Amino acid sequence: MATNVKVIKRDGESDEMLLRRFKREVLRSYVLDEVKKHEFFRSSKEMAQFKHDMLMRHTKNKKYR
Repeated sequence: MATNVKVIKRDGESDEMLLRRFKREVLRSYVLDEVKKHEFFRSSKEMAQFKHDMLMRHTKNKKYR
């Protein structure tokens, strides 16, 4: 579940550092993953196939670790 990302500027912090910290928090909160997941409509059959493919990919990678 995506949440709002809130970053407050610290004393003496430059704008570049604030932006870098904001980008890092966005990546940690999985906001972009949620946006990408809902970018296109997928039917229930397509979602089931997608989940199956992800599971197979995950188990395949797990075998070689």
